[in-house]
Amino acid sequence: MDKVTSIFGENVFNESTMKARLPKETYKQLMKTIEGGEKLDPSVANIVANAMKDWAIEKGATHFTHWFQPQVLQLKNTMHSSSQQKKAESLWNSLEKN
Repeated sequence: MDKVTSIFGENVFNESTMKARLPKETYKQLMKTIEGGEKLDPSVANIVANAMKDWAIEKGATHFTHWFQPQVLQLKNTMHSSSQQKKAESLWNSLEKN
């Protein structure tokens, strides 16, 4: 049996996975949204969604749904890093614009 620490987070479509799987320009645009709060272009969102779906299927997913669970408001009370809080607030603000 694997230790939890050796498998924790292995099935997360995280920044390094996005960088490896997304076209370079799409990744750049997405990071501008996440880090800078720029409006998320629907074409970028579609490319990210398709890349995530393909990644999940390759990982063995048989069902897929988009579940957005905003926790940005809770993060303000628990987050210790101001840069992380800024990233979360930028993403939240961008999503509210769409």
